[in-house]
Amino acid sequence: MPHRRKADKLGELGDWLTQVLFGWPAAQRAIAPCWPRHWDVTEELSMLYCAWKTAYLWEGASANDACEYLDRWLPNALERIEIRLRPCGQGHQPDGPRRDDSTVVALVQEELRWL
Repeated sequence: MPHRRKADKLGELGDWLTQVLFGWPAAQRAIAPCWPRHWDVTEELSMLYCAWKTAYLWEGASANDACEYLDRWLPNALERIEIRLRPCGQGHQPDGPRRDDSTVVALVQEELRWL
């Protein structure tokens, strides 16, 4: 994927995190603000975003899809992300209002566009 398109997709993913995923306190605790700099975490979040879109936006979705997302995909992805970010996760995990990582996302987007 060209870097410009990657930057656009990263922005879309960041918006989804802010608007949807960070509604879950466990997600805010598991996902450190430096997530856009960790491509393995970005891949994991992309998979989770696709699973969410399938469960909640796909016309053919059923209640079973939402149940599977909430019971299987979300908790397991958050657990893997938390493990991957442990080396970076010292002291920057908020317990307050919903977090907005758009500044960090914008910085990484700009870096990608320069490549």
